[in-house]
Amino acid sequence: MAEHHNFRDYGDSESRRGGVPVALAFLLIGIGVGSLIAAMLTPKTGKQLRKELRRRYEDARETVEDWGGQASDWLQRGSDWAQAAGSKVAPIARKITRE
Repeated sequence: MAEHHNFRDYGDSESRRGGVPVALAFLLIGIGVGSLIAAMLTPKTGKQLRKELRRRYEDARETVEDWGGQASDWLQRGSDWAQAAGSKVAPIARKITRE
């Protein structure tokens, strides 16, 4: 006989705090640590290694700043969309509450 589960059996979103942002942070940390270890194990002079690490650090920082800008744009678009949807739904909601 098949078992049926309610969604409540799997926990709510409050029990999975962080989710994607935490996973993304761990991914970026892992990539950074892996890159650092790989750079340290390559046969290069100290000057070459420092130059490469500085360049990679600056590239990573620029990428994170770009992602932050994109996230800000997405949040603004979502906010605009929510306001537009709310203004379209408000008259309908008022009619329903009157009846």
